[in-house]
Amino acid sequence: MGKEALINFIQHEKSFRIIPSSDIDSLLASAILLKNLSQHGYDVKVCFDLKMIVDEPGEPALLLNLKPVNPSSQVALEPARNSSLTGTVVSVLDEYFGVDKWDKILAVTAGVYKGLDTEREGFKGVEKNILNNLLENGEISSELGFRLWGHRRIGLSKSLTRTLTPFIPGYTGARDRVEELLKKISRGRLVEKLQAADFFTESGKPMLVDLVNTLQSTVKAPQEYVKNAILRLIGFEYLTTIDTRRIELLELAGALTVYASLKAENPFKILGVTLQSVATQILAVYEEVIDELAAILASSIPDYLFQGKPVDVEDYLERADIVADVAGWYLPQVKTPASIIRDDHVYTVARELLRVGRNPREVYESCDDKQLCVVQGGAV
Repeated sequence: MGKEALINFIQHEKSFRIIPSSDIDSLLASAILLKNLSQHGYDVKVCFDLKMIVDEPGEPALLLNLKPVNPSSQVALEPARNSSLTGTVVSVLDEYFGVDKWDKILAVTAGVYKGLDTEREGFKGVEKNILNNLLENGEISSELGFRLWGHRRIGLSKSLTRTLTPFIPGYTGARDRVEELLKKISRGRLVEKLQAADFFTESGKPMLVDLVNTLQSTVKAPQEYVKNAILRLIGFEYLTTIDTRRIELLELAGALTVYASLKAENPFKILGVTLQSVATQILAVYEEVIDELAAILASSIPDYLFQGKPVDVEDYLERADIVADVAGWYLPQVKTPASIIRDDHVYTVARELLRVGRNPREVYESCDDKQLCVVQGGAV
C-alpha cells in the first residue's frame, strides 16, 4: 500500500517505530518521516533490526519496503508503480504540515535513484509535481544530457568510467578503454575537452550516433541489457545548489548508493541526510573512493549480472546493497540474491532475500541487526 496506508497510519498513531529496508529510497523516506513527524509531536524512532518485526509483533510499526508478520499493528508502505516511497512520504507530509525544499529535492533524488525518470516522458508519479514545483521556484534546473556522475566537473571520460548506474561492462572502471572509445568517435576533437553539450548540437549528432553504435557493437552483454543501458545514459539531469556548490541529483543518488555500502552501519548514518551538511560530507567520502571502487567492481559485477555469482569486493565494502543497486532494472532476470565475498564468507542483505522470494519471517530471524545475512551453500 502507498499513500492511503501512510495517511491512515499517521492519523491513528502518535507513537510508533519506523523499520526501513536498506535501499536508498526507504532510507530517505525514513529520514524525512523521522524529522518531520518528530518536529510535530510524534514519538517516532527508526530501527533497522528486523527481528523486532517478529519479536514485538504487537508494537505499532511502519515498515518501508518490508513485509509485515502482523498486519493488524504493522503497516507495510510500498512504492506505487510510478512513484518512490520518498516521493509518497513527501507528498503526504507536505499536505499535512508542509515540508522544506530540501526534503522535496531528496524526493526527486529518490526518484532518480529508482530510474523513474528515464523513459521519454520523465517522471509520471508524485515526483512530477514535486519537480515542477522546484523548477518553478528556481530550486532545481533541468537539462538534457548524459546521465553520467559529475561529468560537468570532471569531464566525460572520467565520469563514464566511474558511473555505476548504468553499469557498462568493459567500460565502467576502465579509464583507458573509455578514452580510446571517445577518441574514436570525437572526429578530431580533443577528448579532454569534450563536453556533453557537444553531443547535443546539430554538428555533434554524428558523434552521439557513433557513441551509441560503438557501445552496441562492443559491450559484451545480452542485447537487452546493452539497449537499456544505452537508453539510461541519455536523459534529463537535475541540478541544485548546496552551500554555493552546484550538484547533480544523479550524482547525489550515486554518492548515497556508494556510501551506504562502505560500512555496515552506514545506512543508519544516511538518516542525517535531511541536513544538507551531511549530504556534503557523503559526497566528499564518495569522491575519495569512487574511482577505485568502480575499478574493483568492473571485474566481478558482470559475473553477478549474467551468471549470478557473488562479487569479490576485496574487503573494500561491507554491504551487498550496492550490487543490487548497480544491477538495478536488470535484477528481475537475476534469480540469486546480490551478494559479496568478504573474509571468506558470502554476505547478502535482507532486501535481496525478500526479492528472490524467501519467507519474510525466516529472513527477519536469520539476518543481523544491520540487515546483513550470511549465505552458506545457497541457504541463509
